[in-house]
Amino acid sequence: MLKRVGFILIMAFMLAGCGNGGNNPEESEQTVTQTQESVADEIVEEITDEQPQPEEEATVVTDATYTYEDMTVTPPDAWEGKYLIKESEDGFAFFQKASYEKAEGMGFLCGFYKSDNMVDQSAGATQLAYTDSYMYYMQEPTDVSCYYEDEAIASEYFAMMEENEKLKKSLGIGAENVKFDAQEFVFPMSDTKLIPDYILVNMSEDELWIARNEIYARHGRRFTNAYLSGYFASCSWYEPGVSAEEFDESSLSQTELDNLDLIKAYEETKKAEKQYPVSQEFDKGYKVDLNGDGQDEELTLTYYEDKENYLYQVSMVLDGDMVYDLCSEDVYYFSLNTEEYFVTDISPHYEGLELAVMDYGMSEDLVTHFYTFDGEGLHYIGCVEGFPFKEYQNLDGFAWDGGVKSTMRTDLIHTCFSYGYWYYNYDEKKLELQDIGLWQMVPDEGHSLAVDIPVYESMDVSSDTITLKAQEQIFFMETDGEEWIKVKGKDGTVGYLHITDRKIDNVEQEPQEIISGLFFAG
Repeated sequence: MLKRVGFILIMAFMLAGCGNGGNNPEESEQTVTQTQESVADEIVEEITDEQPQPEEEATVVTDATYTYEDMTVTPPDAWEGKYLIKESEDGFAFFQKASYEKAEGMGFLCGFYKSDNMVDQSAGATQLAYTDSYMYYMQEPTDVSCYYEDEAIASEYFAMMEENEKLKKSLGIGAENVKFDAQEFVFPMSDTKLIPDYILVNMSEDELWIARNEIYARHGRRFTNAYLSGYFASCSWYEPGVSAEEFDESSLSQTELDNLDLIKAYEETKKAEKQYPVSQEFDKGYKVDLNGDGQDEELTLTYYEDKENYLYQVSMVLDGDMVYDLCSEDVYYFSLNTEEYFVTDISPHYEGLELAVMDYGMSEDLVTHFYTFDGEGLHYIGCVEGFPFKEYQNLDGFAWDGGVKSTMRTDLIHTCFSYGYWYYNYDEKKLELQDIGLWQMVPDEGHSLAVDIPVYESMDVSSDTITLKAQEQIFFMETDGEEWIKVKGKDGTVGYLHITDRKIDNVEQEPQEIISGLFFAG
């Protein structure tokens, strides 16, 4: 059966070749050098034979709309005469006709499915809508899935793929109590279904924390934690009403209470398994196996204020006599956080631990410096912006093995902050900021928008625009840090602002004139 289509069919280079184009809820992813068509067909046949096959033959649909059980979609006009549909027991999939005719199963564009599972974790799946009993989701290919050897077919395929968003927006569901805000939840059905253990086991503490608190948020509970307050404020379904102190848990269903207990148990397990980061005091000895050789070293971090040079000098004393200077011609401490430093474990794949020392910078430009010790010397491995510790940024910057997640400043439409991810390059022995396209912005309580403005449907100035209407709350969700901001209205409208010279494209007014709360820090 064609179910949860996750085809890995034919990648471009395979066929084309190089030249072929707690009580407090807040706490607790063979190059084929021959390009003869017979070889290509042979490979296609072998790959597609491994995929689950549909129960029905592909059907050419010419109607303006297509209905499967309670789901109805309107294929884009640009697809007319170019697609096929295959049905399965839980939904249907669209294929490019030209690729499919070359080999059955090729040309997968997208599929729409209905499941009684709370969450679908298949690659390429996007939750779209839900009822009390069913989840509706769209699945898109995670790999090139067309007959790439024919340039015309490939071009048509990619052009059709660009219409997927329109197809998704056309989805209608003929069922009772349908909600289309599924993407705004971790668990959209946690009020009516028990969360399966197998989903929770692979979630981080932060993900569990948000999933637990969205149960309370669904009932209008307010949050004193700034991250949670801003995070849920951006959800179209959230209507804050009851303070944390006045919230009555008797308003929760037994299913919700059971889910809370289950999530809490996993949170506690995660905490117990995680030994680092650990906060330490300056001028106080601490025994730890810093270099991973099986023996503890006694280390003490000390500092003094060099008032003549307006700097702090920081040193590590090891086993009472070895002194290592943490400062160098490239590393300065302008305003040392003297309250504490941290011992961290960025990745279990690296045998040793790290020292993380925080500095407020010259103008409150927070930075955290990291060092390792190999038994012979202290080594500087780089820094990250911000202080990546839950005590400072609400999120745990060490929840993902192999790197550090921390806040970084962006001056685009105004001074704001997003979360960057620094990966530890073991070969180079340094932390490197990763270019992931869009960074999540630090949630806040939002901004009011005084006038209707156009926003792009995608990060492309040639894409269509939609209207973001004037409203009391809009939220900056993601940014590339250079020219794009993903914006969302409380009404659920999502689009992209293109910023040029601190102005919004296609908008005459200055941003500060129409959007509240914008400012540039010095």
